[in-house]
Amino acid sequence: WYYGILITIIKEVAETNNIFGQVVPESWSEYAKFIEPILDKWSLFIFIGAILSIFGSISVDKLIDKAYLVKKYLGNVGGIVLRNKVRYRIKRITDDVLNNYDKLTIVAHSFGVIIATDFLADYTNNSSTEKIEYITLGGTLKVLSYRSKWIKREINKCLNNPLISNWDDYYSMQDWLGGKTPIPLGM
Repeated sequence: WYYGILITIIKEVAETNNIFGQVVPESWSEYAKFIEPILDKWSLFIFIGAILSIFGSISVDKLIDKAYLVKKYLGNVGGIVLRNKVRYRIKRITDDVLNNYDKLTIVAHSFGVIIATDFLADYTNNSSTEKIEYITLGGTLKVLSYRSKWIKREINKCLNNPLISNWDDYYSMQDWLGGKTPIPLGM
């Protein structure tokens, strides 16, 4: 993730001669133009990932644990019935906020986009007005929708939920894990 963010910043400097709206010296822009093609290669990305995993910042057992969590959540398996437990916890908080405020903004990132979309797909509240603004940042909906048809159904239900007034999806065309939400045809 950090490497992807670094490449994005370098590309921004190379293309626009500024960073976060602030003009940078011309020498920075020239250096960014020089280094960007060198760093923006899959082979270097994989090499850096391998080095990080060898030196312990990313351990194999943690990667396996994360993959297992994703499998459990997508399959809704296990004695606890993970997905239902997570939905219940989010519903209590969401109901409480909407009972005390006129509007709610939900911001989700990465795998949290799966959880929030799943929750919002079936969320109802006693009020019939649009109250929820939904913002997704680098969600994994696209890549995981290839593995699970359930996600495509949840996206469709979320898009049709009358309580959601707006859904802003922020993504990268260069990050296959944080790609654009797959919107069904006709939406």
